[in-house]
This record gives sequence, C-alpha cells and structure tokens, in this order.
Amino acid sequence: MYFSRILLSHFRNYSELDFSPGSGVNTFSGPNGSGKTSLLEAVHFLALTRGFMPQGDKYALQQGEHYFMVEGELNTGESFKVSYLEGKGKKIFQDQIPLISLAEHIGKIPVVSVLPADTDLIREGGQTRRRFLDALISQYDPAYLSALIKYEKALKLRNAALLSFLKSNRRDEEQLQVYESVLIPNGIQIHAARKSFLDSFIPVFKNMYGILSGGKENPDLELESPFALNDREEWERLFFQFREKDAVSARTHAGTHREDLSFLLNGTQVKLFGSQGQQKTFVLALKLANFNFLKAQKQTSPLLLLDDIFDKLDADRVKAISLFLVGHPDTQVWITDTHANRLSEALSISGVTTLHQYSVFQGKVTSLSA
Repeated sequence: MYFSRILLSHFRNYSELDFSPGSGVNTFSGPNGSGKTSLLEAVHFLALTRGFMPQGDKYALQQGEHYFMVEGELNTGESFKVSYLEGKGKKIFQDQIPLISLAEHIGKIPVVSVLPADTDLIREGGQTRRRFLDALISQYDPAYLSALIKYEKALKLRNAALLSFLKSNRRDEEQLQVYESVLIPNGIQIHAARKSFLDSFIPVFKNMYGILSGGKENPDLELESPFALNDREEWERLFFQFREKDAVSARTHAGTHREDLSFLLNGTQVKLFGSQGQQKTFVLALKLANFNFLKAQKQTSPLLLLDDIFDKLDADRVKAISLFLVGHPDTQVWITDTHANRLSEALSISGVTTLHQYSVFQGKVTSLSA
C-alpha cells in the first residue's frame, strides 16, 4: 500500500500542490521552513486524521486562510480526504463518502513516523508515553480504540463533576458511581491490552535496539501501574481510596490515565542516566520496532515517515537505518533532510534501489531523479 498522489490546499505553507510520489523510498531535501516536514504531516493526517503536534488542527491552516484540504490516492484505487473548516471542524472522506466518526478511519492506513521531537518520549511526562502506546495499539485493535474513547469521555465528565462538587461544597456519590461504571470495564480492557502489547513488543524492541547499538547494552520497557489484579474489586478499592483526594483536587487519581511507561537501559532510567546518543538510539529503536510490530499485526507494510533522520547520527547508525530500509522494499518511505548529498550518501551505502529524489523550496516540489 502506498500513496500514488497527494493533493493539498492551504495546508501549512502549501497554497496548492498536486504531487505524485513513487513507491519505495522518496527523499525530500531543502532548507528549513521550505515545506519538507509538511509533506510528511499531510500523509500523517490522511492516516491518523491528525498532525504531528497536539496543539490542534487550526495550526495546520496556511496563514490567512480559513480551510485546508489534504487528499490522497492509494495505489489500490482508494482515495481519502481530510478537510478542515475554521469554526466547523474536521471531516474525513473515503472515496468521497464522509465517514461517521474519525475513529472509524484509524487503522485503514497504518503509518509510523520518526521525528526530531520524538525524544520528548523520554523527557516529557507520562501523557506523552501513553499517547505513544495508544496510537500504536489503536492502529491494529479497534476494540482498544473504542474502549479508550469511552474511557476518556467518562473521565472528562467525572472530573467536571468533581469540580462542580468542589465549587458547590456538595458531593453526589451516585453520580460518581455512574461514571465509574463506565471507567472500570473500559479501564480493565485498556490495561489488559497494554500489558498484552508489551509482552509481544518488548522482544521486537530489544532486537531492534541491538541492531542499532551493536548489542552492547540491555534496554527494557516496564508499565508503571497501580493495578496488580486488574479486576473490578481492585478498581473499586482504588476509587474509594482516592475519594477525598479527588474531591479536594477535582481530579481523578485512579485509572489507566495515570499509568506510565518506564524506559530502562541496563536497569536504570534512560531519562536520568542515558547519554544523548543513547536516548536518541532508544527512541529510534522504539519507532522502528513499532514499524516491525505493526507490519506483523496488519499483514501489510505501514508507511514510514522519517523527518531529518540522519542528522547527528554516527556512521554505524546511519548504515543500520539504511539497511533497515533495504529490508523492507515493499514500504513507501518519506525521508527529509536539509542536505541532498547526505541523503544520497546515506542511502547509497546500503543499496536502496527504488529511490525518488525531490527538492522542496517555498512550497514547491521538484524532482531530482530525472
């Protein structure tokens, strides 16, 4: 599966674009701010209905415009479109037919992105790491995504009720129990799916880290969670335990939204003791293992988006990434870099055969392959 055509209107710094990428590896070179990353983000919108950043869809609007459109045609003949109108929101279309919900679309076009900001997975709080887990699992497990949506809606309502109780100096236990009756079964499902995922994913991740690092270190992942049994009784006990703390803070302190993922290297936290090189290798291994895992689950090769991937990597890791691409010739890859020569050199050492090269400047894409 790959995109054979991309059309953009008023998206980021593109007024209009009609672009036909190739199968295999597509490289995009040009100065910062020229629109390279925006091309990758357009593919991300088509696959996951959202951009790279969590700030919101309106920030993808070209300056001074009130709508944007991203449309893609797959080699299978299917077409998908994401349209956003300021004040009205976002709609998703498949073959020109609007989809009822955004969640209905997730998983149809599997994708994995590797971005410079991915080291935030290590530096930022647990919400960033949960988002990584949720995005990956949701692409192959629709039941997980459904449970997650129900859980987050009930959590938002419960927190709003807690705030209302705090302001009015009263508490409605029955109302809290109504929200908990939704949180508990869906939370049990979410936690169980995360545990099952990690059991299968960790060996894939460790293998990828070994390929990138030469096998000199021992990486690991651990789910930090208050749930040992993950049954209704345990959930109810934790909700009761945090009743007063929830009431004072107007926040829910028990649940899967409080879970975190520990990144370990040789038994210690990568965040505290890992060098910059180790942290970058750790995250890169996570993302490439994500690709391998998702490919096995979906039985099709995900799209792979690599933004500024070769910057500040040593020669061994550059070679390892290039060889990884050679090992997945059925994958459509999108790679950006500020230097065309660096891209060519990195890919030539591994023998990438299906290569399409483009330059990007001021929202215009020009082929360099002719």
